[in-house]
Amino acid sequence: MDQRIGSLALEQALKQAMRFLASGVVVATTVHNGQRLAMAATSATSLSMDPPSMLLCVHEASAFYQALIASKDFTINILNQTHEDVSAACGGGAVGEEKFKTGNWATSTGGLPYLGDAACTIICSNDSNFKYGTHGLFVGRVMQVLQNEQFDPLIYADGHYHKLAG
Repeated sequence: MDQRIGSLALEQALKQAMRFLASGVVVATTVHNGQRLAMAATSATSLSMDPPSMLLCVHEASAFYQALIASKDFTINILNQTHEDVSAACGGGAVGEEKFKTGNWATSTGGLPYLGDAACTIICSNDSNFKYGTHGLFVGRVMQVLQNEQFDPLIYADGHYHKLAG
């Protein structure tokens, strides 16, 4: 069997399998050369509690990847159900500064944009990174956590947004 055809079939099978994995939606932000950048993702997770750290996976072809390679700080904003429009804007529906026209954006003391009414915002220092395949894996050392009272996470699975049954 041709390896390339097998590889494509495996890639498609993995994409289909990952549709079964429900994930919370986040919007990561950073600043590079004075420009605010944001991207929606489901590929963020806690890495360690000692030291407190997060893992963020970013496609190498994105402007966000290039900014994180050059930048030391980023945020991970955990979205609520009310942020579906923010997710859509930051997930490819808007470009550049247009991404920040939707949502309640604020600026941290370190100059990072963050979603003021996110369920939670985790402010990270870019501690290390490495490339694997088409993605960069960024380890963020947690510097600050901002939490809101509301708990109604935006969940993504099978190509759609979902609500937790409650």
